[in-house]
Amino acid sequence: MRQFLLSTVLIISLMLAFACSQQGKDAAGRLSTATVYSSIEEALATVEGSDKPVIVDFYTDW
Repeated sequence: MRQFLLSTVLIISLMLAFACSQQGKDAAGRLSTATVYSSIEEALATVEGSDKPVIVDFYTDW
């Protein structure tokens, strides 16, 4: 029973380590980068015709 538990913990740890090492990479294995635009029109014009998403991030201090 103890050997089974240790094996399970080891396998889960390896799976988590592999999953964490892949974060922030694109399909080709390169690190992803974000581009910041000051207007939504500029961002939409840049990605028009591509399959890249546009993320709009804003805040207020009400």
